[in-house]
Amino acid sequence: MKPKYKDVIIFCPSVITGGPEAMHQLSHSINEQGGSAKIAYYRSEQSSCIIDDGLLICSNPSSTVVHNYRRYAPIIVDQHKLSDSTLMIFPEIETQLILDSNFLNVGIWWLSVDNAVIHNQCLKNSSILKKLFNKTNLLNFYQSDYAKQYLVNNGAQIVVPLSDYTCRSFYEGSISGLKKNVISICPSKGGELASAFLNSSKELNFKIIQKMSREEVVETLKQSLVYIDFGHHPGKDRVPREAIASKAVIFVNHQGSASHYLDYPLDDFYKFSAPDVQSGSLLKKVKYVISNPEQHLNRQAYFQQKVFLEKEEFDLQVKSFFFNR
Repeated sequence: MKPKYKDVIIFCPSVITGGPEAMHQLSHSINEQGGSAKIAYYRSEQSSCIIDDGLLICSNPSSTVVHNYRRYAPIIVDQHKLSDSTLMIFPEIETQLILDSNFLNVGIWWLSVDNAVIHNQCLKNSSILKKLFNKTNLLNFYQSDYAKQYLVNNGAQIVVPLSDYTCRSFYEGSISGLKKNVISICPSKGGELASAFLNSSKELNFKIIQKMSREEVVETLKQSLVYIDFGHHPGKDRVPREAIASKAVIFVNHQGSASHYLDYPLDDFYKFSAPDVQSGSLLKKVKYVISNPEQHLNRQAYFQQKVFLEKEEFDLQVKSFFFNR
């Protein structure tokens, strides 16, 4: 296989969240398959990137961020001469930058729809959307069916599937012997709704995923019988997939990506809305699952297997687009 581009520069916010992890997965997959991909860190008190007369100059990447993603062996940009065969990929939060640029080979990775709009209020303007998606050289990579539908509905010229994957650490080791009657949640996701549920179900055994190391999150999910996600799902969020990989039965708020079966292939029984929390319907379902978890794990087996195969699918997506046969 021959790389389609001489080099790929992936612009990555200097933070530790799901989006930057996906960007490191992309660079790792391209490099593993024989291409050349580099990470350009930016947007922090230390990290910065500028382009001066075709020269990309990046400085002071966060040592904490670099250390966190070391398993992906990132090649970090210091100085890099851009050429006509360089592809630059930006996260969706930098849409405004793409609007005002004349980059030859450029892509936006739509890891989220909602976050793109939050960071780029101009996307609420139909004429701005038309200007953006009329760019015939703009590659629009989508992580979820939710993002794909947004792109298609707004007339994007080129749309390309590019997901991410759940780390195998959530599958590794013995899981069945660790299970307890634990319900885990992330209170930072859907805060008010999560608080309302917690206050209405104090008899349950909750484990709060907050200010935890990666190892602590893995251990918590492996102990959990149930994981509930109250967030708005701007894309295929990581924690629900990590939970199902850990053989927890998951419930998700029926919003954003979670409303798309291709992104969250779950029966409606496992999807809820605010009225279900207020009425006590969600609480009844959670108690029912705790009384017979194996039955519900079996009902979510397809989603679990889909998550297990994410890396193979992702590597194939990378191979299909970034390399010529």
